[in-house]
Amino acid sequence: MKQWLMILIAVFSMAMLQCGKQQNQEAPKAQVSASVAPRAALEAMHEVIHPMWHDAYPARDVEQLKGLYPELQEKFALFQKVQFPDSLRDKSMHWKEGVAELEQALKAYGEAVQKNDSTAILEAARELHSRFETLVKILNPPIPALDEFHKVLFKVFHDYLPNNDWGKINQTIPEFVEKARALKSATLPKRMADRQQEFEAARQELLAAVDELSKLKEADNRTRVKEALDNVHEAFKKLEEVLE
Repeated sequence: MKQWLMILIAVFSMAMLQCGKQQNQEAPKAQVSASVAPRAALEAMHEVIHPMWHDAYPARDVEQLKGLYPELQEKFALFQKVQFPDSLRDKSMHWKEGVAELEQALKAYGEAVQKNDSTAILEAARELHSRFETLVKILNPPIPALDEFHKVLFKVFHDYLPNNDWGKINQTIPEFVEKARALKSATLPKRMADRQQEFEAARQELLAAVDELSKLKEADNRTRVKEALDNVHEAFKKLEEVLE
C-alpha cells in the first residue's frame, strides 16, 4: 500500500512539474501576442479616419463626426501596444512622439463632442487627420533616401555625441557623404509636386552642409566638427519640414 502511495505521489509531482513548464512556455507567447505591429494599428485607425475625412468632414456632417468618436477611441488603443525592434530605434522615438500628439488631438476631439461644439469638432477632426498622416509618414517616408540619411543622423546625435565617441563620429562622415549622394537623385511624390521649388532649395542646403562636413579631417578641432554636424542637423530639419 505504501509503495502504491509513493508511486501516486511521484506521478502527481511529475504532472504538476510538467504543467508548470507548459505555463512558463506559454507565458511569453501571450506577452508577444499582446503587442501590435505599427502597420496594423495604422490600418485599423484608417478604417475610421477614411469616412471621417472623406465623407463627414467635407460634408460638415457634425453628427457623423460625433458618432465616429467611440470607434476612434477604440482604434487608438492599438497604438499604445505598438512595439518596434531595437534596430528601428529612430522610428520608435518619432513614433512615440507622434502617438502622443495623436492622443492630444483625440482628447480635443472628445472634449468638442462633449460640448457639442460644431466648430471645435470640425477643427479637431482636421487636427486628428493631420496627426494621423504624420504617423503614416514615419512608417512610410515619402522619400526613402531621406529616411536613410536620418538613420545616420540619429546615431550621431543620440548615441555617439552624448558619449563623446569621436572615433565613431568620424566614421560617420563618409556615411553622410554616401547618403547625400543618394539624396541627390531622390524625387518628390506626385502629391507633393507643388513643393518642388522648396524641396530643391532645402536639399541643396543639406548637400552643402554635408560637403562642408566632408572637408573636415579626423585631426581637425572637435568644435569645428560639432558645428558642422549641427549645420547638417539644421539643414535636415528644414528639408524634413518641406515634406510635412
